[in-house]
Amino acid sequence: MREIIWHKILQKTTFSRLINLSQVATGLILSTTKREAISFGIPPVLQIEPTNSCNLKCPLCDSGNGAMKRKKGNFDLHLFKKILDEIGKKVWLILFYHQGEPFISPDFLAAVRAANKLGIYTNTNTNGHYMSAKVAAETVHSGLDSLILSYDGINQESYAKYRQNGNLEKVRQSVKNLVEAKKRFNSKTPYILLQCLIHKYNEHTRDIIRKQGQDMEVDRVLFKNIQVNSFEDAVEWLPKNENFKRYKIAENRLENKKSGTFFCPRPWTTSLINWDGRVVPCCFDKNATHVMGDLNQENFTKLWRNDKYTRFRKEFLTAEQMAPMCKNCHQGKGIWINDKN
Repeated sequence: MREIIWHKILQKTTFSRLINLSQVATGLILSTTKREAISFGIPPVLQIEPTNSCNLKCPLCDSGNGAMKRKKGNFDLHLFKKILDEIGKKVWLILFYHQGEPFISPDFLAAVRAANKLGIYTNTNTNGHYMSAKVAAETVHSGLDSLILSYDGINQESYAKYRQNGNLEKVRQSVKNLVEAKKRFNSKTPYILLQCLIHKYNEHTRDIIRKQGQDMEVDRVLFKNIQVNSFEDAVEWLPKNENFKRYKIAENRLENKKSGTFFCPRPWTTSLINWDGRVVPCCFDKNATHVMGDLNQENFTKLWRNDKYTRFRKEFLTAEQMAPMCKNCHQGKGIWINDKN
């Protein structure tokens, strides 16, 4: 997870978080050795969906291409604060994104501020179309620790090939606004990560994108290989350079380069809360197919140990075939492109 600044997360260490982490680790170890669904503590990592609405129409995103069938809406700040009151002192990291553009949600930065007051590391992912000078100042003051900003082209034509309905100049202005706000308020946060999805229409522009990021004074530039869901998508989007893709095409069939089984700890270590309060195991459940419970109906601790979550963990340990949502998961597959490539 190169998008996470781990040494900064360690600075959020407290006795409660260490105890909880040891409990989670104990449950995970016992589960894998005994092949039983054993869970202690609560997940040190939460993923919160501020909204599933988005202004862009990215062709490989379920929100952008219409594949997501969930009702659109924004997260309830009151519910979020209720969750924090219950488990916030044990949570180490909150990722404020899933489907949708976080800055569309009117209470997004208020939620960040609430998490920041409890010393929780906060991170978000944005397409950079809502960062006015005013919002940039509010973002800095919110205490947001790090921000991933999508930047996938060197000009409007190459950028809009994937970020459809997007405006590259607006994104550049957003970066400028945020960098200037950090300087104006003498703040080191949010740590700005410029992230480029590499596909066949921009794979030849990596050096230019890196240079543009440096010129805009972002903290880091990241290159990520693109995820596709079908053979047709692979033909359309996968780059030609083998070092830039996680898939291989064999006999008109799409396969992960790194096949085989990779154990995933997420059912024990993380949980994703959709905007409507329904909880799913992870970010690959885009349409909330595996709903573990509803935080409007029960508290998180009870939900985390309910029968649905226990059965899901048990199936995870014993099933001969992985769940459909897991088949294209990048766990252990290597999604980042090294600068040496």
